[in-house]
Amino acid sequence: MRSIAARVSQARRIRVGTRALRRVTRGAAVAVLIALAACESPQPMPALTDAERATPATLTVGDPAPWIGNVEWIRGEALTEFKAGHVTVIDLWAPWCGPCLAALPHLKALEASHGGRVDVVALAITGGSTRGEIVRAAWAQGASMPTRVAIDTDGAAAKEFLVATRELAVPRTFVIDGAGRLAWYGHPIDVDAPLAAVVAGTWDLEAACRADHARGANRTASRAAVREYLLADERGDEAGALAATERATAIPLADVDGMSPPWWAWQARVRLLVAASRNVEALNVARAAAALDGIAEEPVALAALARLVAPADPPAGSTLGCELADRALALLRAIEGDASSDPWHVYMREASYTGHSAAMLDIAAAYASCGRLAEAIALQREAIARWPDDPRLRPTKADLVKTLEYYESASK
Repeated sequence: MRSIAARVSQARRIRVGTRALRRVTRGAAVAVLIALAACESPQPMPALTDAERATPATLTVGDPAPWIGNVEWIRGEALTEFKAGHVTVIDLWAPWCGPCLAALPHLKALEASHGGRVDVVALAITGGSTRGEIVRAAWAQGASMPTRVAIDTDGAAAKEFLVATRELAVPRTFVIDGAGRLAWYGHPIDVDAPLAAVVAGTWDLEAACRADHARGANRTASRAAVREYLLADERGDEAGALAATERATAIPLADVDGMSPPWWAWQARVRLLVAASRNVEALNVARAAAALDGIAEEPVALAALARLVAPADPPAGSTLGCELADRALALLRAIEGDASSDPWHVYMREASYTGHSAAMLDIAAAYASCGRLAEAIALQREAIARWPDDPRLRPTKADLVKTLEYYESASK
């Protein structure tokens, strides 16, 4: 059985692809950089120690921002300090991170929209990447890259910003105000309004500081609940695991940390209640979950809940299961039918494909439990057509075909 540390590490890992080099201007200089980096090995990914997981962040909103340290500037004018009266945006990214690459054009547009009042630094972490991979990814972005690009050569910035805020996921964007204080941090797609307020001088730093401290306390509690759940699950203690999910679901979804996806505890709680034949409670928890921001608009989350509750306590379970399955399918179709050419929308549409294929299987299972076998069969066939033909993947395509045959047999 895997150790707790290994399971927590697996729960946090993000795997996304790299992009190829499309364009090289300053060809000789770039070729030298790539050649020098060819024999390098990636640095380890930033990670929290057990003590850090159990304690609040050491860098919070309102604190003096640490300097980015010994970075290598590979594009644009180097900064040597945070300029007084000037706003600085630091975006930590990596070449293997699909969301990072998709968000960079958004930051470039923000940089342009603020007309020189904001310095944007695209700062690549070296965890999981070589210097050559970073250089290739930066130049492949071309004109969509922010003006200034740097490499966190010694990993100091990752420690000072990611580890210190207990925010290891990338991309992660940090806004430094004109007084050198951390004003905001989060996902780059969410930076527009806070950045505009900081630039305009209307940002309520005290309120943001209070909110950040509350969020930090929630994230510490979330990590503790994850550990309790994994320990209980490892020893086969279903009552202990259920109690841990109850604590975890008391934490706002936006503050969940330590396990992915953020709705993991709601799904696990429903599953454990159904396994204990506490079906009425399971349905109530599923209804509450499905109404939450962060789940209500997520087809994968709704589909998983639908599959869990549809077989429980008929007919109430099948009614709720089909309702959630219908909602999930409608959202899935809307996301995949979005024709926007915005880089972030394109990334989200493409990145959701595999997850949506798995959601189709959950929706089909819910429909089968509800007696809607024709719909279950059609959706199962669609999911099979999309499923990767990879024997390492579970379930395999052969497993899915067996389920389809079961649905077809039941429909006769």
